[in-house]
Amino acid sequence: MSAAMPVYSESFIPAEPWKGQAACMQVDPDMFFPTKGDHESARNAVATCRTCPVVGDCLQYALEHRETQGVWGGLTPMQRKRIARTPVCRRCKTPIGHLSKQHRYCESCAVARRAESQKAYAQKGAA
Repeated sequence: MSAAMPVYSESFIPAEPWKGQAACMQVDPDMFFPTKGDHESARNAVATCRTCPVVGDCLQYALEHRETQGVWGGLTPMQRKRIARTPVCRRCKTPIGHLSKQHRYCESCAVARRAESQKAYAQKGAA
């Protein structure tokens, strides 16, 4: 493990409500920070995450805090990077694939948004 890697302790994961329930607190922490090319440790870490009752909270934390090292929420840094680049609907935050600058809403939100705009326009014209 290189010097740049975080040192695991009780304070490794910030004081989050879900921390005490995390499956990673019960196993060797080095497994979650494998050295480059150590695919076995990464697979074991991901397998541990699959059994974790708070895997979603962990992943959300990692994405919000832009964690760049280690397995968090069952995903490797490369997998989290892909998620972070995936465009999401401005309204409901659902991943929606490739978007142009003009189309930043999923289909259902775009329909609802058009209906709201039409209703507001009609009310403005009636006033």
